[in-house]
Amino acid sequence: MSEMKQYQQLSKSERQEIYLLIRKGYSYRDIARALNRNVSTISREIRRNRTRGRYEPAKAEHKKYVRRKYCKIYLKKIREYPKLEQYIRKHIKLSWSPEQVAGRWNKENTVNENVTISPLTIYKYIYSGYGNDLSFYLASKRHTRKKRKIKKTERQLIPQRVWIDKRPKEIEEKKQIGDFEGDTVVSKKGDKNSLLVLLDRYSRYMFVTKVKNKKPGRIFNEIDRIANIHKINSITFDNGIEFQQHYKLNCNTYFCHPYSSWEKGAVEYANRLIRRYIPKKTYIKNYSQTYIQAVAKKLNHTPRKCLNYRTPYEVYFNSNSPKYKNPKCCT
Repeated sequence: MSEMKQYQQLSKSERQEIYLLIRKGYSYRDIARALNRNVSTISREIRRNRTRGRYEPAKAEHKKYVRRKYCKIYLKKIREYPKLEQYIRKHIKLSWSPEQVAGRWNKENTVNENVTISPLTIYKYIYSGYGNDLSFYLASKRHTRKKRKIKKTERQLIPQRVWIDKRPKEIEEKKQIGDFEGDTVVSKKGDKNSLLVLLDRYSRYMFVTKVKNKKPGRIFNEIDRIANIHKINSITFDNGIEFQQHYKLNCNTYFCHPYSSWEKGAVEYANRLIRRYIPKKTYIKNYSQTYIQAVAKKLNHTPRKCLNYRTPYEVYFNSNSPKYKNPKCCT
């Protein structure tokens, strides 16, 4: 991992990632680790920029903008001392550089005025609305501050991601068994346990298993275990970092666009059905794997209107699908 970014301002894209990870139930520490940030940075960002108890990236970005706009201490410092402001304006018009003005002021006036000034503060004053008429007297004749070109390092939370736009037509039309949608169902805050849900788009047959945490390695191992027993041609995920190791799977993987969970609507509906038996704000750690499998079995043996009132089990195992290595593990 690269050196932690402690002093850089959070970017707009990072605020969007924070919003997504909060919605998926990640802790501040997990979010900080994903963004390569200090956990205090994430905590302060959420505390300062939430609105009515909720953190939303667009409103957080606007709050940051307003704070920076009205927190220009350098303008306040100069504007509150008319003698200093007059001194700056007089000597800049004599073609003195801001370095010369600051150096001379600090040498001659600090004893009486007890106010020091830096060249950078003078530059900022000149490039503000109060001193913009002085920019003509600078050697550069520049009217705005030159922006530094900072080489940005590319950061990918989910490497080798393929968007859902590139998903083949036969997957879109649900013409075959083996094309899945994947998601996780989170527990109450304080419980790292969650449910991994894989649902076949064609038959609506689902695999549900409890995992101790949502670390990418653990999620990959669980999906890979299921893939070694059942045929999986493709899986469509959302942008949770628990699916970070998707490229290691022996199948094609696709990702929904941010804020577009409806693009994998089948598994989202399945999650709602599961919530009837494992409600929100409950600890998943309190539910046994046996109970979870019983819930999945009940749902897999319930007729569905979209299947012409057949059950997912009937469609999944009675269609022209290949034989499986170990049918006993199926619910």
